[in-house]
Amino acid sequence: MDKSEDLLGLPTESLPVAWKIFKAFVFDDEISVTEDELVSYATDDLKLNLDELPAGMKEDLTVILLGYMNLWPGWNEKNDFLNGKFQKEVYFERFQKFMLHKMKSTVVGVYTAAVKDLDKQVVKSPNKSSNLNDGSDPEFSPYAISIQCPPAMLNIIQFSNIGGK
Repeated sequence: MDKSEDLLGLPTESLPVAWKIFKAFVFDDEISVTEDELVSYATDDLKLNLDELPAGMKEDLTVILLGYMNLWPGWNEKNDFLNGKFQKEVYFERFQKFMLHKMKSTVVGVYTAAVKDLDKQVVKSPNKSSNLNDGSDPEFSPYAISIQCPPAMLNIIQFSNIGGK
């Protein structure tokens, strides 16, 4: 396949984003796509629903997409494709299926991990009892303090006897 020949017989500017990306990888070309174009690739071509993405994943979506594009094992067969052993539609479809599988499994994996983390969290209500000190010992406050926080937080809490003896 001649490098100047377009994959779809269309000028590169009018190619769908998925084909632009695919063509750039196949021919080792530079590509310039906006973040919005990559997001449209994820939503339109890969059918990802951005509203269903776990919190924080939307910001990393483009990085995840590009990472998986680089990892596609089909790039190892690029020379066979360029020599005409594969039809462009078949080769492209394999790429699309790989991307779809990886992105969907990532979304499901992140979502499952987030739900698992939420299930592990136990919300404790503060103690309602008031442990008042009878005031017989002037070294202690008349109140008891109950601290509920992660153990790491206890390492940075300091108490001092301000204004005391």
